[in-house]
Amino acid sequence: MPYRPRSVGMPFEVFTLQSLLERRGIDELSALQRVEFDLVIICTAGRGRHEVDLIETPLDPQQILHVRPGQVHRWQLEPMYEALLILLGPIGQQREWRPGPNTRRLTADQLDDLQPVLDLAMHERQSDLYSVRTLGIIRELVVSCLGLDVDPNISKTTTAALYDDFRRLIESDEHRGRPVEHFARELGCSTRSLARTCRAEAASSPKQLIDRSTCLAAQRLLSLPGATVTNVAAALGFDELSNFTRFFRRVAGLAPSTWLEQFRAGQQSTLGAGSGDLGR
Repeated sequence: MPYRPRSVGMPFEVFTLQSLLERRGIDELSALQRVEFDLVIICTAGRGRHEVDLIETPLDPQQILHVRPGQVHRWQLEPMYEALLILLGPIGQQREWRPGPNTRRLTADQLDDLQPVLDLAMHERQSDLYSVRTLGIIRELVVSCLGLDVDPNISKTTTAALYDDFRRLIESDEHRGRPVEHFARELGCSTRSLARTCRAEAASSPKQLIDRSTCLAAQRLLSLPGATVTNVAAALGFDELSNFTRFFRRVAGLAPSTWLEQFRAGQQSTLGAGSGDLGR
């Protein structure tokens, strides 16, 4: 799903979950979607759930959920809750956010600081004063108040910084499927230094982390409607389907076709169990 704001050229968009539900309908929101932008969900009333990378996470007021580009997500609307949604063109390098569901709890003071910025972002822009530069500044304020920006002044150990850079590279489609040596060259370090860093930060080898990231990317793509094992293998750069099958079985513990069958069976079971609630 690409970033397509309702107003062309807008670097952000802010609206409520209720308005999105009215525009799109519950059927569309109940399907898995792979986003190409940053989506921030701020629960404002009630308690709910949201699925990110096939993992459900609870939502409650004062909590923000950040869905990053490349992740798959799905709305869980039973029980119903209200939320403020913020869409942003990709923010870029975000070292502080880990894979999977990323949540952050805001204090009352942070919410007070955030509210006028969001009010400004939601304001109808009918004045010539809202230039491209002005809108860019508002976007930066929103990103900063949400805590999504990276502060270059935060001191980190050399090991932690190298690990974060490595993690960012292996999650990028641009570097998908490359060997450990490729990442060491990109990071300007030796393969031994990279191995020591990964063992210290994640108790894993660089190869294990690369494989897990690739397997997660495969699961994201397989979970989308209409996905096939053959198409996913090609999208991830595997030249032979058999190579992809062996890789997936080694990392995930079962063949991709079996994983897909189990996933779709689980989806049907969930839809069947929830159909009565949605009709009321």
